Amino acid sequence: MAYDLQDCCRILELDPGATWEDAKRSYRELVRVWHPDRFAHDPALERKAQEKLKQLNLAFERLEHLLSAAAQKPPRPPNQPEPPNGEQFFTEGQKLFFGNGVAKDTVSAVHLLRKSADIGFAPAQYLLGHACFSGEGTSKNTNEAAMWWTRAAEQLHAGAQFALGCLYHKGYNASIVAKVVKSTVDWQVGDTKIEAYKWLNLALTYGFGIKAGVLKQEVSGCLIEKQRNEARRRASAFYPKYPSIPTEDILNQLITWFFEEGNSPSHMQMHNFYSKMQSKTGGIHKLRPDIRERALEHLTNTFLGDTLTKTGGFFKAVGSAWSPNRSADDWGRLIARNMVEYPYDYLSDTFIQRRENAINHIWLNLTRR
Repeated sequence: MAYDLQDCCRILELDPGATWEDAKRSYRELVRVWHPDRFAHDPALERKAQEKLKQLNLAFERLEHLLSAAAQKPPRPPNQPEPPNGEQFFTEGQKLFFGNGVAKDTVSAVHLLRKSADIGFAPAQYLLGHACFSGEGTSKNTNEAAMWWTRAAEQLHAGAQFALGCLYHKGYNASIVAKVVKSTVDWQVGDTKIEAYKWLNLALTYGFGIKAGVLKQEVSGCLIEKQRNEARRRASAFYPKYPSIPTEDILNQLITWFFEEGNSPSHMQMHNFYSKMQSKTGGIHKLRPDIRERALEHLTNTFLGDTLTKTGGFFKAVGSAWSPNRSADDWGRLIARNMVEYPYDYLSDTFIQRRENAINHIWLNLTRR
């Protein structure tokens, strides 16, 4: 919903006549009060804090927009109608494109989608990209599809990010040499796989879910860690503004989410793994410190380790997986590795997005030391 001025003042606890400085001060105080990390011990309160923080952020951004518009926008002459905006063009174009309640007319739909896309409306840019890629209602043009998808993806549209990931995975913008190589093996010279990994990482970050995760795993197998780090570096320009939180705290939150995921029977394979760990360890929760330590070790080796360090980490993981008499350290290593690498197709979209953001955040902490 779009808050009006009264809604913003109520949410930010501002009195009538409050200044912009008052708003900033109140916003900062309320964020400290309602930060979800303060309620990590109580999932119900943590969810309430997350919702409250979302309201605060939306109200603050909306208030800034309203005040800026009031200061800069000249008054509209009386009785002059508002011009159509990007969302209106998109809504009309989408109906025609899919035939939702009207006769399907892709040519007219594309005309309206272009108007919306030119204004900068990301959903229209995304759908127009599909039209250009498939040739529905317009001439087929992969380069134009990539252009519109890129514009939408840079506005954090997860669907467009996934579309770009698929496009680059298939060899878009690859050199002739790369395409010859691809005809023999699924590997490409140059940036195509790095760009694919970058956009798929972002699609997961912004909630696209399982399909993006499965494809990202496939792309990851074509890259060495140096290339994956380069892809993350490129993607980081579009990451959310993560708060300054120690890596140990991020891992604690990730462990909590992992336990919640395991407790849910929605994904049986993951639930069975969790139940098995509960039984064999005598209570997985008591291993939290070991899981946190081993997860940090594993991610540090993955992102920053040399070949020897990574090889040593691999054999430790194999040893912990096959050891008949596992220590707490072995159990911690096994569970930690599953926490950060469990296959996407056995996880919920909610956990996938949380895990991707947690790993992004940890990567930034480790690489910016």
